[in-house]
Amino acid sequence: MSLFMGSMLNAGSMDVNQVRVEAAERELAAMMDLFGNIVSSCRSKCFPPYYHEEELTKGEQCCIDRCVSKYMQTNLIVNEQFQLKADPTKHTSLSQVLPTMGQHRIAEVSESK
Repeated sequence: MSLFMGSMLNAGSMDVNQVRVEAAERELAAMMDLFGNIVSSCRSKCFPPYYHEEELTKGEQCCIDRCVSKYMQTNLIVNEQFQLKADPTKHTSLSQVLPTMGQHRIAEVSESK
């Protein structure tokens, strides 16, 4: 069953659940905003203003991996805190999983130097 079409197969009509559409639009907008912020922040931190090579250097790759990992960790922790404040009875701790996120990729880049 599709998020947007609901029970279209059963009913044979194009009955769209407006609440689901709005929720999906908000989620898409939030993901696009997050991606734009990551690109903007990590680009300014990891790339020089003028490109000297067409490929990323190992240092730039490592910087990007760390920057994206830290940004995602921070974003998930902030979201977790907002959810906890909204409903204190539902506490799923993502921050316990986060310290290992991205570490495998950073280790690969470091070992290949």
